[in-house]
Amino acid sequence: MSFYHSVSRDPLIALLIDEEVHSRQRLSRLLREIAPEFTGIAEANNDSEALTKIERFSPNLIFTTSCIGSTLQEVMLKGRANTTPKVVVCKDSSGAQKTIQQFGGLYLVKPVDAQHLRDVLDALGNLSPEASGELVKSQKLNGIHHEHCNGNKKPNGSAATSNPSYLNRLVVRRQGRFRLLPAEKVIWFGTEFRLVYAHTELRRYPIDLGLDQLEQRLDPSVFVRIHRSAIVNINRIKEIIPLSGGRSKVLLGEPEERTLPLSASRAKAIKEILSNKLDIN
Repeated sequence: MSFYHSVSRDPLIALLIDEEVHSRQRLSRLLREIAPEFTGIAEANNDSEALTKIERFSPNLIFTTSCIGSTLQEVMLKGRANTTPKVVVCKDSSGAQKTIQQFGGLYLVKPVDAQHLRDVLDALGNLSPEASGELVKSQKLNGIHHEHCNGNKKPNGSAATSNPSYLNRLVVRRQGRFRLLPAEKVIWFGTEFRLVYAHTELRRYPIDLGLDQLEQRLDPSVFVRIHRSAIVNINRIKEIIPLSGGRSKVLLGEPEERTLPLSASRAKAIKEILSNKLDIN
């Protein structure tokens, strides 16, 4: 399907330029599942189709490979799509460094990871025509403004600068499809058989991020690591229960009132956080 569209008062359209059909279809599916802001998805497998669809649909965001011709590149850098934000989708970011820099610094590595795609979209923010022009200006003035890829690496291989915003929406899997889960709905994150699950009041969802990644990317004023196997929502902690031998566990005020182990090395910090929270309230 070359174009997907649904009714919306203020439609946002993404254009996917890639001669690799499977790669383009995967990205299209991910956008449908985790990017509800897009009401239209146009696809092009060559420069000619891309030029036609830029003219026809005036996309709000363009995903492109680095292998494009000079005419299309001119249109995207100085022509009609000059103010449209762009994301380079590539197999190897080091080989696409020049294009990545030209198009503003946003990129994804194939096969595109659902959470990294959502990260890029969140970094872009408002994609309305008015806001897009200001975003592109900012990218050009500041060089590589944002960089995202699988593994969070810059094109030259060094670690990417950290995104100042915390994860507020998680990409989770349910019944073979990706879904968005607001972070505040998660009671706790835990591992089981080497998989990480986000637990809510209704069910648990498998996610593709590890606990170490979650610890770095979640808001530390809301989520805390209590054990090597668990991260909890501070607002869901009911009490800390002391055990024999100086050990303790955390009781969560969820429907099941689950208890989780509290690491001795983290116990003091968790107690201070809860004490400060009670003082504020």
